[in-house]
Amino acid sequence: SSEKVYICVSDFNWESIMRPFFILLSVVALLSCVERRTTDPYINGATRVINIPEDYEQNICSDALFESVDLVPLETTEECLIGRVDRLLICDSLYLINDTRQRVLVFDRTGKFRYQIGKRGGAPNEYLEVRDFLINDKSELEILDFKKILRYSLTGEFIGDTRFDYLSDENLYCNPSFFVASPIAGYYLWGSGMGSCKAGDGNCLMYKTDEEMKIERGYFPIGRGADGNHYRFSKYDKRILIDPIFGDYNIYQIDSLDNLSARYVFDFGNKACKRDLDCSDMMSATVQKGLDESVVALYNFQETNKWLHLDFVYKGNVYSLFYSKTNDEVSVVDIKGCQLENKNSFGFWGAIGVEGEALVNAVEASWVKAEVGRLNPVVVEKLGLNKWNSIQESDNPVLAFYRFK
Repeated sequence: SSEKVYICVSDFNWESIMRPFFILLSVVALLSCVERRTTDPYINGATRVINIPEDYEQNICSDALFESVDLVPLETTEECLIGRVDRLLICDSLYLINDTRQRVLVFDRTGKFRYQIGKRGGAPNEYLEVRDFLINDKSELEILDFKKILRYSLTGEFIGDTRFDYLSDENLYCNPSFFVASPIAGYYLWGSGMGSCKAGDGNCLMYKTDEEMKIERGYFPIGRGADGNHYRFSKYDKRILIDPIFGDYNIYQIDSLDNLSARYVFDFGNKACKRDLDCSDMMSATVQKGLDESVVALYNFQETNKWLHLDFVYKGNVYSLFYSKTNDEVSVVDIKGCQLENKNSFGFWGAIGVEGEALVNAVEASWVKAEVGRLNPVVVEKLGLNKWNSIQESDNPVLAFYRFK
């Protein structure tokens, strides 16, 4: 049988690009902080170290990386109006979307709205919030809610739920914001990113459960900290990939046997943060200056057969990093700079998903309309963008598929 493809992405505008960085710094400065580990027990001989050039002025534009950009506007009707795409799963012929109104909306491959799965409420078949969702190996949709996981068919029928409560345990505190199914049994739960996981007392950022939702083991002990990110888990080649923790430069993986290890280490050289983050002096001018001059926020890691993608922030500017597995080369895209200066390059706003050798993102309709007007007519014709002249600024987001050369 053919292998199903499941992808998770979320919307990217300049507000959403910068939000993770400023949220993370605020969390560290005002709530708590994450101590950097001087030695990482998950690094082994198979971990690949990727050296990042320190001169970010020497960057390229996206037209040097992508051969085409395919757009899929999502249908705009009263019943499926979307302010921002928080999460997106691509499953065979369907796009499943969680927007800011805590709904799971289903669109087909042409962008036409099909139906909604479940709804908010207090009934047994309803959810309070959609924190995360996934497609399990039975082709069922699972939604992570507060203290429970609900299961639906992909056509919307309610199947059942699994309940848990880790907040009443004095020896354990986990209020998960993200989850992923274990390759063997149970789940990996990532504790809520905005200070919900208490520091000390053996608390961890991630926990492994068994089939009955009993905690088996914790990972990434919290020194003094909280952590935040748009999302946490993605998948590649039957591996679960874990986005970097704040102040950490590693991409972690969980293999088919439930073994956790560091898959990649991104070495930013002198631009990496060289000190432990201690909240006792986070507001001092010296520490703030050190953070401003360091790369401390990495997110949106994605992997294809030929490429790695990662977004990072340095001195308030957002960059996208591309690593070619074939050539062992790193390229850096100044997202804002290229889009303002190069009229031959379609705007690249980062990526939070992949499909084959294409990076995927959900882009505001107003941005697409602006790009059609900004680009040289020859480029508009080459990319086939003329057909999107009718897009309105108030329309639903547009899915953009950036296909590598």
